[in-house]
Amino acid sequence: MKPTRQEVAAAVIAAVAKVSGLQPEKIKEEYILKEHPLKLDDQQLNRLTLKLRKYIKSVDSAKTIWASTVQKSGQSVEGLIDYIFKLLNS
Repeated sequence: MKPTRQEVAAAVIAAVAKVSGLQPEKIKEEYILKEHPLKLDDQQLNRLTLKLRKYIKSVDSAKTIWASTVQKSGQSVEGLIDYIFKLLNS
């Protein structure tokens, strides 16, 4: 079964919260991963990639996400949600 956008958003926000140390309810979709208040460094972005990859594989083992997608300049939480939602529903 394909996940809804809300399910993908919950998974992405939970992963970002775990890596950033913030509470999930404080994570907003418009936040840029490398900017305030998240300010994720490359090591944290790599951990985030692994967490998101694990989620994606749990839904569809044939699909994945690359670190370059997560580390892309200006990447937002919403951008990741949209990317993963489209990936899992394609």
